[in-house]
Amino acid sequence: GINGTSVRLIFKDTRSDQSLAASYFLGASRKVPAVIGPIDAPASAGIAPLLEDTGTTSIASYSYEDIRTEYRPYTIAFMNDSEIGEFAAVRLWKEKNPDIKDVVIFTDSEDDAKSDAVSLFQKELPGIGLNILDVVDISGTRSLKHYEQCAIQALNKKAEGYISLLSAEDYANVLVQLRKRGVEDGRFITASFSAVSENLLDTAGNSLDGTYIWDKFDVNYPGYEWQKLVKAYQTSHNGNMPLNNTVPEIYDAVMALCQCYEELGL
Repeated sequence: GINGTSVRLIFKDTRSDQSLAASYFLGASRKVPAVIGPIDAPASAGIAPLLEDTGTTSIASYSYEDIRTEYRPYTIAFMNDSEIGEFAAVRLWKEKNPDIKDVVIFTDSEDDAKSDAVSLFQKELPGIGLNILDVVDISGTRSLKHYEQCAIQALNKKAEGYISLLSAEDYANVLVQLRKRGVEDGRFITASFSAVSENLLDTAGNSLDGTYIWDKFDVNYPGYEWQKLVKAYQTSHNGNMPLNNTVPEIYDAVMALCQCYEELGL
């Protein structure tokens, strides 16, 4: 609770759909002072223009600077700039595979966070020995033919490696098409944290063998409250560390909001 008042959490699945996220947000904003989520950048962008009109605080994945600047003070970002992590992951992938030099990037131009990552890659990848042959934009009407065309566009560049910034569904479908068309060694493919999903396993299956995918969630996050939770988990789980599937940043963001109510009287 906050200041002795009970708090109830109501969960809605936006399915990464901007219009659905906006609909849920407008319904919630009439009843609550704060909304937690969405957890994906496109849906977060979908509700952002509504924040000022409703006077509602939103804790969501505003993971790129422009949107945080435009819609402050109503936005609280629980996720740091994702393009920094994307670059760190690709740099590590390159270190493990020094023979990879020419690459193709898959992105979705309808997602501003992914566009920011592409801009950073175009600036920084040459410095770590990676040459970008093409940037394949997956945006548009999704269909099997569309995924085939995107994969073929990439393959025609004769790249040695493939970097995916796509969400789970898009990545899984593109990955299957790359594998069908001769990309046999999984180490030539690395994917964004945004592709981590149970559905990814269902769609991609064995096509994931040997590929790289990075996880943004850091169990070793040094925040004091987070480390207390980790120790409590270990105490009740025979000393084992928790599975690497939580977002400590969102915990800190919610705690910050609680402090605004309790200590600042907002």
